[in-house]
Amino acid sequence: MDPTMTNHVVTLIPPAGPKRVRRSAKYTKGRSSRSIWSLRDESISEEEKKLFYYFQTCPSLPSLRTEFRNKNCNNGNLNICAETEEITGRSLLHCIGLNERLIMVSTGGSDAAISQINRFIMQELIPGYPSAVTEEDNNNFIPFTEIIIEWVNNRRDTRKSKIAADDLQTISTRAMPRMVEWSLEILSEILDSDLSGDASPQSSFTSIDTSNISYQDLNLFGSLHSARMSPKHTGRKNIMGKQISSMHRPFHREIIVRKIAAIPHLLEELLLIEDKEQLHHIFELSIVRKALLFGTESFGDGKWLIKMLDAAIKVNDSSMIAFSSHREVSDPGFQFAEDECRFLAEAAIFYLECVSKVNIFDDLRVFHKIQFSRKVFPNKKGSRVLSKSDVQQFQECRDELFHNVTALEGLVRRISVMDDDLVKRASVTKVLCRKLDKSISSDFAAALALFDGINHILLVVTFRLGPAEALFYLSRADESFKPHQYIIANVVLVASIVYFATRTIYSNKAKYALSHRLFWSGLFSGSNFLDVVPLVMVLFCIFFTDIILRQRACKETDKFNIIPWPGRIAVALTTPFLWFRILNYIKIRNKHLATVILCFNQIVKDIKCLLGTDVSNMVSVSPLLSSSFILLGTDVSKIFKFHIIF
Repeated sequence: MDPTMTNHVVTLIPPAGPKRVRRSAKYTKGRSSRSIWSLRDESISEEEKKLFYYFQTCPSLPSLRTEFRNKNCNNGNLNICAETEEITGRSLLHCIGLNERLIMVSTGGSDAAISQINRFIMQELIPGYPSAVTEEDNNNFIPFTEIIIEWVNNRRDTRKSKIAADDLQTISTRAMPRMVEWSLEILSEILDSDLSGDASPQSSFTSIDTSNISYQDLNLFGSLHSARMSPKHTGRKNIMGKQISSMHRPFHREIIVRKIAAIPHLLEELLLIEDKEQLHHIFELSIVRKALLFGTESFGDGKWLIKMLDAAIKVNDSSMIAFSSHREVSDPGFQFAEDECRFLAEAAIFYLECVSKVNIFDDLRVFHKIQFSRKVFPNKKGSRVLSKSDVQQFQECRDELFHNVTALEGLVRRISVMDDDLVKRASVTKVLCRKLDKSISSDFAAALALFDGINHILLVVTFRLGPAEALFYLSRADESFKPHQYIIANVVLVASIVYFATRTIYSNKAKYALSHRLFWSGLFSGSNFLDVVPLVMVLFCIFFTDIILRQRACKETDKFNIIPWPGRIAVALTTPFLWFRILNYIKIRNKHLATVILCFNQIVKDIKCLLGTDVSNMVSVSPLLSSSFILLGTDVSKIFKFHIIF
């Protein structure tokens, strides 16, 4: 890309939140408009750009360290780490974060070589001027974030461009470059590090105004300490939209976390990393857990998650599936083929799993308190410094996050019609367990469960008092036959059948509207079989018995003392099927019964596999599959709660 083009687009992160703002470079008045994937070639003086350009292009760490130390010694009292480039406003941290030659070429992607670069940054660059980690350049980027933003924008621009489906397979639109991964790693290391140093108990940070902070908080974290600064940095500077003069150390974490959380579409793009090992590594980083998982800003209104699930379950569509992010309604967003819908579903479920795993150490305030206490009291464990208020604050923040996720309309309904393995993974996550527990214990759910239970009891009782009992009194001369009881029982029985049939029809209709394939796959499932077949058999018994009674009442048959075999068989089979239907209903609320039923289903599946494969291969596999469900018995009962919520 030609850096001199005037129509190049620069993406900004506004202080107010995750709203995308695009601005043409011709209106930036000297701000850099280059792409970070190519080397800079600005027309600035050699004196100004020498060190900054060297930090951005030098492929050798020893040469870079030597040049930095020589420059720092020759400048005397002038802090070179606090200087910024005249045109772009970048500091040395900004420049080294854009040095792709240093990170990729010289190291070859080796973790050991990259750790040497990280050590140089953490032990020499940042201690020289710690405030540089939160200072912005002219494009409002803090160090190590520009390359992340450019990566997100490039991926989304690739999807929005008119590219054939075959070409999408050759373009790495969902792979994370090592340079971007390193940027997240170094930000995590900065976030977890105590930048004040051990030489002085005072903070070496300057940051936002502390006029609204209590003196108790200031005394808790230590007194202020002014860092070495050049004359141009002695004035006030605008960071995150606030005038700042000085502050203590902890706020650098809040600024970094807020900046990362404000990057549009970053969370969605991270979830769409194909490499599973890299995906898990990224979501274990401190910056991702604190900024994207524990915070609510990156989640937004959550419509992007619903769009993911919608695209994942509409596997019957023949065309490309597209969904847009919650921040840009008109954006065509991501486009995927049918074979990639499974990938979208796994990404959505993986997000629920990660959100459920957030812990108290992902809370910035608690994390800093533990780190500060370990420094002051090195022999005291971190858990002992936590107070009741710390735990309460963490629980309130986590509850707010869980509420934002579970408040999405149709979340459970969409997950309930996905593949069984994904439903099982989602149902045992804390965020959905809380949603299911809350929904199933609500007044409406309790009333519905009570009404269903009453109808199940009426279904069995009226069947025994109606068709089943009348079958044994088919003789016209039998005085023990009670016609009024028979009529009332049949009316109640038909009403119960109509109620259950209506619920089953509407439930399957909703599934069909979500996904045709999943509807047909679940139509002949065991649960649906126990819902429909008993009702059909009860109707058969009602009509068969009623026809026989009418025939004998009209003397159309002389066999008064003979009970027809079809009636006997129908009643004998219908009675246990009705009890199985009740067990199918109870298993939703009883985890032990749910475990038994799951084990039974798995044993049946193992038998099917045994009949279709070599016996010797299945002898050792079948017990393992069955026992795995027994071990999961305390958790898998949550799976069946989807049915009553749905």
